[in-house]
This record gives sequence, structure tokens and C-alpha cells, in this order.
Amino acid sequence: MEDIVVYVEPSNNLANTLLLVEKTTPYNINQINWENFPYKPTCKVHIGWNEDYIYLLFKVEEKHTLAQETALHGNVSQDSCVEFFVSFDNRNTYYNFEFNAIGSMHVCCRNCDGTNKIAFTDKQLAAIETLTSFEKFTPLNVYNTHWQLGIAIPAPLFNKSDWYKNTIWANFYKCGDKLQEPHYLSWKSIVSPKPQFHVPHFFGALHCVK
Repeated sequence: MEDIVVYVEPSNNLANTLLLVEKTTPYNINQINWENFPYKPTCKVHIGWNEDYIYLLFKVEEKHTLAQETALHGNVSQDSCVEFFVSFDNRNTYYNFEFNAIGSMHVCCRNCDGTNKIAFTDKQLAAIETLTSFEKFTPLNVYNTHWQLGIAIPAPLFNKSDWYKNTIWANFYKCGDKLQEPHYLSWKSIVSPKPQFHVPHFFGALHCVK
């Protein structure tokens, strides 16, 4: 069975669009790749697309939710963090989209061979819309939570007008370096001696369907 990204009609605001995205079949982010980090919070993601956006809706249940980073391009992976790594050119380059639970983000474009890394500008980051269960950009440290993060990524950021016509290669992650129980979960399995998400050869194939 193919892994697909379902087309969703754009709405007048992100909250309404996410109601459509939520009707899609979710992908479970539940692969434990490193036995030294056995904790597995519940995490899944719904994904949708149209010509103008990719939409993500992450749903998380975890014992401890930490979100301290509020700066652009901060260390969001140290907080309760969800991530979307995606390649539109058959894994020659890829984008790493990383978000903590309060909507702070870190985004770069990278060569898959590790030779180059270009951080998004403040203007590019401002174009990415988020909607979170918590108050945005307000640090928190809470327990036994069930939270959501909705994201709208504008397609012009991909610099590829026909991005949806070919196979998309991607992986989804849930992590938290500084949580009481650090964890590193993925949608597609990763083989690596230590936690490492920047391994595009383990991305899975996604197909946009209209």
C-alpha cells in the first residue's frame, strides 16, 4: 500500500483547514531506533496538501512536556519537539522543519551528502503558520499532557513549483533531548549507532493524490 498525502481544499483560516487534514489517515511516529532510549510517547501526524501548502497536524500524548526555546532557530530539539524532514528531488537536498510544543521553529535546507546547510531567513520563517494547544512562544514545563501542533508550510519555500507531481521523500520525528525521559522516535525506522535524524537514505516515499 502506498503512503499518500491527501489533497485538501484551502480554507479561510488554518484552524478550519486543519479540520479537513484531521480526517486523513494518520501516520504513527512510533519507531524506537535506539534501545538506550526506550520511552515512547504517543505521537501521530496527519498530513495534507494543495498547490499552495503542505499541512501537518501532530498529536502528542506524553508524561512531560518541556518548551523553553522561544528564539528563531533555537535548540527546539531539546524541548518537546516534532519534526518533518522532506526531500523533493529524490534525496539530493532536503529540508528539516523542527518545532517545539509552543510553535518555536528551526528550519534549514541541506545537501543530503552533508556538504551544505542554509538556514531559513526570518522572513521565510514568518511565512510558516502554526497553531498550538499551548500559548505560543510562552515557556512551559508541564506533565501528563495531550497536545496538538498544526502547521502550514507555504509551497514557495520549496523553490520547486511542481513539487507535488513527483515522489516526496520524508520522515517524521518526535524527540526531546532535555526531557526527563529523552526519546527519539521516527515514522520510518533508522539504523544508526546513536540518535541521528539527518539520514535521508532512511526517508520513506510519499505520493500526493488529488
